[in-house]
Amino acid sequence: MSARRISRWDARWLLLVCFLAGVPAWAEIIRLDGPQRTRLGELEARLRAGGVEPELSAVLEGLAHHPDELARADAAQWLGIGNQRTAIPALLGVARNDPAPVTRRAAALALHTMGRREGREALRRELQHAAQTFDQVTLARDLAGLGDPSGFPHVQAALEAPDSWYTALLGLPIFLRLEETRAAARAAILEQLEASEPRRRELALLVLTDAMDMGAFLWAEVEPILVHHTQDRDQPVRQKATELLDRWRGVIWSRERMKRLEEQE
Repeated sequence: MSARRISRWDARWLLLVCFLAGVPAWAEIIRLDGPQRTRLGELEARLRAGGVEPELSAVLEGLAHHPDELARADAAQWLGIGNQRTAIPALLGVARNDPAPVTRRAAALALHTMGRREGREALRRELQHAAQTFDQVTLARDLAGLGDPSGFPHVQAALEAPDSWYTALLGLPIFLRLEETRAAARAAILEQLEASEPRRRELALLVLTDAMDMGAFLWAEVEPILVHHTQDRDQPVRQKATELLDRWRGVIWSRERMKRLEEQE
């Protein structure tokens, strides 16, 4: 049987048939984009490996009673991505009462995925009570992904800690997307480029070029910084700066060439 594209008309009829047949899950699967479908497939494979069949009643049972906190977190994510709205009361309970932070966080994100404000509120509550710096940074990044900059001070504090600066530095780019934290995040990246530890400077160069690709820095700003660090006192930093400089000069040249060709058409 040859494959063919489903027309908009066919899709409407399929949704109607699913609705009349009482199969809302099919409608949700059709709604998902490619990455979401891939993620849903990964979650279903993990749920099965943990002894949970990926269907609503079994996943709800797993969410409530599975002994593995990661399996409960997978169940929460599956419910959120699938927009299983009948699971909202269960997710609200898990977001507040599950003994494992990873499961509470997954339930909170699932609630936000379904458009529930309680999801963001749950993440803020988790951040207030998080004792570990790594957890604080992770939750701050989660909130920033939802457009909430309130966790940024935790990331700034983590940059000063010897056991968490790496995670904090990698977490800075998402704060460049928020108006309230963009300037401070830019300044933090530039400050790390002057750190005494070579590993910090090396990672800061990577974060800087990622931030440029997001539009937070211009090539005219980044190129002199990379050139400067090709003369860094530590060989790993010099090597990374040279590698990034060569790579990005090629990327910028290609982009400018494509732009000129488009303008000539």
